[in-house]
Amino acid sequence: MAEVDGADGELAPWERLAGQRLWDGLPLLAMDRERWRQMRSGREGNFYRCHMPSWVQIVPVDEDGERLILVRQFRFGMGKFSLETPGGAIEPGESPLAAAQREFLEETGYGARSWQSLASLHPFPAFCDNLLHVFLATGCRRVSEQHLDPFEEVAVVTRPMGEVYAELSAGKLSPVHVAVALLLAKERLGLS
Repeated sequence: MAEVDGADGELAPWERLAGQRLWDGLPLLAMDRERWRQMRSGREGNFYRCHMPSWVQIVPVDEDGERLILVRQFRFGMGKFSLETPGGAIEPGESPLAAAQREFLEETGYGARSWQSLASLHPFPAFCDNLLHVFLATGCRRVSEQHLDPFEEVAVVTRPMGEVYAELSAGKLSPVHVAVALLLAKERLGLS
Protein backbone atom coordinates (compact mmCIF):
# COMPACT_ATOMS: atom_id res chain seq x y z
CA MET A 1 0.00 0.00 0.00
CA ALA A 2 1.35 3.40 -0.96
CA GLU A 3 1.34 6.20 1.60
CA VAL A 4 0.82 9.65 0.15
CA ASP A 5 1.04 13.19 1.45
CA GLY A 6 -1.28 15.89 0.16
CA ALA A 7 -4.64 15.68 -1.59
CA ASP A 8 -3.88 13.25 -4.41
CA GLY A 9 -0.18 12.55 -3.89
CA GLU A 10 0.91 9.90 -6.36
CA LEU A 11 -2.56 8.57 -7.14
CA ALA A 12 -3.51 8.56 -10.82
CA PRO A 13 -7.01 9.54 -11.99
CA TRP A 14 -9.69 7.23 -13.31
CA GLU A 15 -11.56 7.67 -16.59
CA ARG A 16 -15.23 6.77 -17.09
CA LEU A 17 -15.52 4.79 -20.33
CA ALA A 18 -19.21 3.86 -20.51
CA GLY A 19 -22.37 3.61 -18.49
CA GLN A 20 -25.70 1.81 -18.59
CA ARG A 21 -28.86 2.47 -16.56
CA LEU A 22 -29.79 -0.83 -14.89
CA TRP A 23 -32.79 0.33 -12.92
CA ASP A 24 -34.68 3.60 -12.81
CA GLY A 25 -36.83 4.26 -9.79
CA LEU A 26 -36.23 8.02 -9.82
CA PRO A 27 -36.98 10.38 -8.22
CA LEU A 28 -35.94 8.19 -5.27
CA LEU A 29 -33.31 5.81 -6.63
CA ALA A 30 -31.60 4.73 -9.86
CA MET A 31 -28.69 2.34 -10.45
CA ASP A 32 -26.04 2.47 -13.21
CA ARG A 33 -23.28 0.06 -14.18
CA GLU A 34 -20.22 2.00 -15.33
CA ARG A 35 -16.94 0.96 -16.92
CA TRP A 36 -13.91 2.81 -15.53
CA ARG A 37 -10.17 2.70 -16.38
CA GLN A 38 -7.34 3.53 -13.99
CA MET A 39 -5.15 5.83 -16.10
CA ARG A 40 -1.71 4.76 -14.88
CA SER A 41 -2.12 0.98 -15.00
CA GLY A 42 -4.77 0.75 -17.71
CA ARG A 43 -6.84 -1.60 -15.52
CA GLU A 44 -10.54 -1.56 -16.32
CA GLY A 45 -13.50 -2.66 -14.27
CA ASN A 46 -17.25 -2.40 -13.83
CA PHE A 47 -18.53 -0.34 -10.92
CA TYR A 48 -22.04 0.46 -9.76
CA ARG A 49 -23.32 3.93 -8.97
CA CYS A 50 -26.51 4.70 -7.14
CA HIS A 51 -28.29 7.99 -7.92
CA MET A 52 -30.37 9.39 -5.09
CA PRO A 53 -31.51 12.95 -4.48
CA SER A 54 -29.36 15.08 -2.26
CA TRP A 55 -31.06 15.91 1.01
CA VAL A 56 -31.04 18.21 4.01
CA GLN A 57 -30.98 17.63 7.77
CA ILE A 58 -31.93 20.39 10.16
CA VAL A 59 -30.90 20.74 13.81
CA PRO A 60 -33.66 23.07 15.08
CA VAL A 61 -33.42 24.90 18.40
CA ASP A 62 -36.49 26.52 19.97
CA GLU A 63 -36.85 30.25 20.71
CA ASP A 64 -35.54 29.81 24.26
CA GLY A 65 -32.40 28.01 23.08
CA GLU A 66 -33.16 25.07 25.40
CA ARG A 67 -34.96 22.42 23.35
CA LEU A 68 -34.52 20.65 20.02
CA ILE A 69 -37.49 20.11 17.71
CA LEU A 70 -37.37 16.50 16.51
CA VAL A 71 -39.64 14.19 14.54
CA ARG A 72 -40.68 10.61 15.16
CA GLN A 73 -41.70 8.59 12.12
CA PHE A 74 -41.83 5.03 10.85
CA ARG A 75 -38.79 4.06 8.76
CA PHE A 76 -39.41 1.15 6.41
CA GLY A 77 -35.71 0.28 6.04
CA MET A 78 -35.44 -0.20 9.82
CA GLY A 79 -38.96 -1.59 10.15
CA LYS A 80 -39.64 0.59 13.20
CA PHE A 81 -40.14 4.14 14.47
CA SER A 82 -37.16 6.48 14.59
CA LEU A 83 -36.52 9.74 16.47
CA GLU A 84 -34.71 12.12 14.12
CA THR A 85 -33.82 15.65 13.21
CA PRO A 86 -36.19 16.92 10.50
CA GLY A 87 -35.05 16.63 6.91
CA GLY A 88 -35.84 15.54 3.40
CA ALA A 89 -34.99 15.53 -0.27
CA ILE A 90 -34.00 18.58 -2.28
CA GLU A 91 -36.38 19.13 -5.19
CA PRO A 92 -34.93 19.71 -8.70
CA GLY A 93 -33.84 23.33 -9.05
CA GLU A 94 -34.17 24.00 -5.31
CA SER A 95 -31.27 25.32 -3.22
CA PRO A 96 -30.26 23.36 -0.10
CA LEU A 97 -31.36 26.26 2.15
CA ALA A 98 -34.76 26.54 0.46
CA ALA A 99 -35.19 22.76 0.81
CA ALA A 100 -34.27 22.90 4.51
CA GLN A 101 -36.77 25.69 5.15
CA ARG A 102 -39.51 23.90 3.17
CA GLU A 103 -38.93 20.48 4.75
CA PHE A 104 -38.80 21.93 8.27
CA LEU A 105 -42.09 23.76 7.78
CA GLU A 106 -43.79 20.78 6.10
CA GLU A 107 -42.71 18.20 8.68
CA THR A 108 -43.13 20.27 11.84
CA GLY A 109 -45.13 23.42 11.14
CA TYR A 110 -42.19 25.39 12.58
CA GLY A 111 -40.17 28.24 11.12
CA ALA A 112 -36.78 29.63 12.23
CA ARG A 113 -35.45 33.12 12.84
CA SER A 114 -31.91 32.20 11.74
CA TRP A 115 -30.37 29.56 9.45
CA GLN A 116 -26.73 28.49 9.34
CA SER A 117 -25.16 26.00 6.94
CA LEU A 118 -22.94 23.58 8.87
CA ALA A 119 -21.65 21.24 6.14
CA SER A 120 -22.22 19.55 2.80
CA LEU A 121 -21.09 15.92 2.96
CA HIS A 122 -20.95 12.84 0.73
CA PRO A 123 -22.89 10.27 2.80
CA PHE A 124 -22.11 7.21 0.62
CA PRO A 125 -19.07 8.09 -1.57
CA ALA A 126 -18.21 4.51 -2.47
CA PHE A 127 -21.37 4.04 -4.53
CA CYS A 128 -23.64 7.13 -4.48
CA ASP A 129 -23.39 10.61 -5.97
CA ASN A 130 -25.66 12.58 -3.62
CA LEU A 131 -24.90 15.10 -0.87
CA LEU A 132 -26.17 15.63 2.66
CA HIS A 133 -26.53 19.33 3.58
CA VAL A 134 -26.73 20.04 7.32
CA PHE A 135 -28.26 23.23 8.75
CA LEU A 136 -28.62 24.71 12.21
CA ALA A 137 -31.93 26.56 12.66
CA THR A 138 -32.34 28.77 15.72
CA GLY A 139 -35.18 30.81 17.16
CA CYS A 140 -37.67 28.15 16.06
CA ARG A 141 -41.39 28.46 16.76
CA ARG A 142 -44.60 26.97 15.40
CA VAL A 143 -46.00 29.07 12.56
CA SER A 144 -48.47 26.70 10.83
CA GLU A 145 -49.86 23.20 10.70
CA GLN A 146 -47.81 20.33 9.26
CA HIS A 147 -48.10 19.75 5.49
CA LEU A 148 -47.22 16.07 5.12
CA ASP A 149 -47.00 13.88 2.03
CA PRO A 150 -49.76 11.27 1.64
CA PHE A 151 -47.71 8.46 3.21
CA GLU A 152 -46.00 10.55 5.90
CA GLU A 153 -47.10 10.30 9.49
CA VAL A 154 -44.81 12.47 11.60
CA ALA A 155 -45.03 13.32 15.30
CA VAL A 156 -43.27 16.51 16.40
CA VAL A 157 -41.26 15.99 19.60
CA THR A 158 -39.49 18.74 21.55
CA ARG A 159 -36.76 17.59 23.91
CA PRO A 160 -34.17 19.31 26.12
CA MET A 161 -30.85 19.56 24.28
CA GLY A 162 -28.90 17.84 27.05
CA GLU A 163 -31.28 14.87 27.00
CA VAL A 164 -30.94 14.45 23.22
CA TYR A 165 -27.14 14.62 23.34
CA ALA A 166 -27.07 12.11 26.23
CA GLU A 167 -29.14 9.69 24.13
CA LEU A 168 -26.80 10.25 21.20
CA SER A 169 -23.75 9.49 23.37
CA ALA A 170 -25.47 6.35 24.66
CA GLY A 171 -26.07 5.11 21.10
CA LYS A 172 -29.86 5.42 21.35
CA LEU A 173 -30.25 7.55 18.19
CA SER A 174 -29.28 5.17 15.41
CA PRO A 175 -29.68 6.97 12.04
CA VAL A 176 -26.18 8.07 11.09
CA HIS A 177 -27.39 11.24 9.34
CA VAL A 178 -29.03 12.32 12.63
CA ALA A 179 -25.84 11.66 14.60
CA VAL A 180 -23.74 13.59 12.10
CA ALA A 181 -26.13 16.55 12.11
CA LEU A 182 -26.23 16.69 15.91
CA LEU A 183 -22.45 16.38 16.24
CA LEU A 184 -21.87 19.14 13.66
CA ALA A 185 -24.22 21.43 15.59
CA LYS A 186 -22.80 20.64 19.02
CA GLU A 187 -19.90 23.11 18.96
CA ARG A 188 -22.02 25.90 17.44
CA LEU A 189 -24.52 25.39 20.27
CA GLY A 190 -21.76 25.78 22.87
CA LEU A 191 -22.10 22.23 24.19
CA SER A 192 -19.07 20.26 25.36
